[in-house]
Formats: sequence, structure tokens, C-alpha cells
Amino acid sequence: MKTKVTSRHLRVLFLLVLVWFCAGFCLAARTRAKARQPVKKAGVPVVQQVQPPNWWSNFPDPMLLLHGINLTGAHITSSVAGISVRDAKISDNGHWAFVWLDIQSAPPQHFALLVR
Repeated sequence: MKTKVTSRHLRVLFLLVLVWFCAGFCLAARTRAKARQPVKKAGVPVVQQVQPPNWWSNFPDPMLLLHGINLTGAHITSSVAGISVRDAKISDNGHWAFVWLDIQSAPPQHFALLVR
């Protein structure tokens, strides 16, 4: 049994090949553009996410996980009195920081961690 190839079949096939070619071309161009960008040296530390973002006031000395870039060598401090950074460990790639806080003498409040 033979199948008759119509002009509609040819148009659909042409469109599929065209979409496949365009997608491949765009992906290749994007990859080349990324490859041409200069490698950035370590700069200003930037924190993109803090986990957990909040906790109960009677929670004993929380440990926070900070995610960001250029955290290697960063000095982390608290913006308020009564809350101090007890310890901080930063991953080798500089994207993660584990921060242990001492909050026993602090009342419930909002505060910021200063990362320099």
C-alpha cells in the first residue's frame, strides 16, 4: 500500500525542518555569545537567597544558609546589637555560606546580615 505525498505533507515537513534549523542556530549563537564573555574575577559578594528566611523568636541560635556569588573571603556581620555571627563556613566555589548566629540576648525583630 503506497501513501500519496501531498503538498500539505511537504509544507509541514518543511516547517518542521525550518523550526529545527532555527532552534539549532539560536542555541549555537547563544553558546558562542556566552563563550565570548570575559571571565569575571571575584568581586563584590552578592547574596541571592537566605534559608530559612525567618524563624520563631524562641528558636535556639539558628544556622542560616546563604546562596550567592563571590562569597569566598566575605566577612559576615549582623546589623543590630544583640545578634552576632558565631561562625561562618563558605563553600570552595563561593556560592554557599553556612552562618551560625548567636541570638540569645536579642528580642524578636527584623535585621540584616552585612556581607562584605
